[in-house]
Amino acid sequence: MPRVDNPILLDIPAEVRTPRLLLRVPRQGDGRALYEAVQASRAELSKWLSWPDRVATPELAEIEMRQSGANFILRTHFIYLMWAQDDGRLVGVIMVHRFDWSVPNCEIGYWLHNGETGRGYMVEAVKAMTAFCFDHLQMERIEIWCDTRNQASARVAQRSGYTFEGFVKNAYRDGEGNLTIAECYYILPP
Repeated sequence: MPRVDNPILLDIPAEVRTPRLLLRVPRQGDGRALYEAVQASRAELSKWLSWPDRVATPELAEIEMRQSGANFILRTHFIYLMWAQDDGRLVGVIMVHRFDWSVPNCEIGYWLHNGETGRGYMVEAVKAMTAFCFDHLQMERIEIWCDTRNQASARVAQRSGYTFEGFVKNAYRDGEGNLTIAECYYILPP
């Protein structure tokens, strides 16, 4: 595929399927499912992330989902909801963001509903999204960053084939507003 100069010209699928998951760009009406998943996982999410308050009501979650759909069209960042193919439940979210199109590189971020951990869903989704980034976004480098205290997230990166690169001090703020030390993992095209 020839490289494009402007990401708006990329033809990017709104759905990615894995053996057990449908990864789909948010659409109208997804706010309720997101709200319920965040509420069920709020205690865990709030340790690491500052955004759960942005979806503190079903209406705010719906706004977030509609804005995410618009961001997909604008190619600024991509959020994919992770739906179980067996019964259609929302199991988590995976996102591609922090683009530097001049390289090009990006970061993959993710979170899993507390009731869905330990089943390999996130590794399955990260591997699929990594292939998606190389195939459809023409990335030359993909990173995963996680708080050093969040070893479950680090294990996902490792099990997904990413290589530990190093620690980054004061990388971002956690859910309590504290500056973090992040572990940075990366992968290059095959």
